[in-house]
Amino acid sequence: MARFKKAPLAEKWSDLFDYDQSTGFLLWNTTRGRSLKGSRAGSVKSDGRYITLQTMLNGVRKRHSAHRIIWEMLNGKIPKNLCIDHIDGNGLNNKINNLRVVSLSINQRNSKLAKNNKTGLNGVSRHSGGYTVNAGGNYIGYSKDFFEACCYRKSAELKLNYHANNGRI
Repeated sequence: MARFKKAPLAEKWSDLFDYDQSTGFLLWNTTRGRSLKGSRAGSVKSDGRYITLQTMLNGVRKRHSAHRIIWEMLNGKIPKNLCIDHIDGNGLNNKINNLRVVSLSINQRNSKLAKNNKTGLNGVSRHSGGYTVNAGGNYIGYSKDFFEACCYRKSAELKLNYHANNGRI
């Protein structure tokens, strides 16, 4: 009976993967089980939002997000209180120029327009014959005029350093 040589213990992401900067894909850098050297690593989650993969690092088997692995391969450890933001809002686009490390609150300032939004602008909602405006978890103001409410919101976005992609469709 043939015995297979056990793969060495992976201690860092580059022991397992290569990163293709032109596509944003992780590629297996060795053949491990059914994963062939040079093949794409990971699969799209059932919600269709991110690429994840299950692998073993430092003897611990765990599911990881591809964007977090890529960031750590190229930039080092992600601090505990920070997350990775996909600047264009596409969680499948893991090109390094589309990733940035930010706080959760900054990440939420780069969000798509909610599906149930009725006004067409994040933070502006109908209320009592007019419009209330919120930004950064704070009440900004109220206006009977929709255009004025939009101006309040856009002004608040500038003051609070919202990303230009915030509210994209």
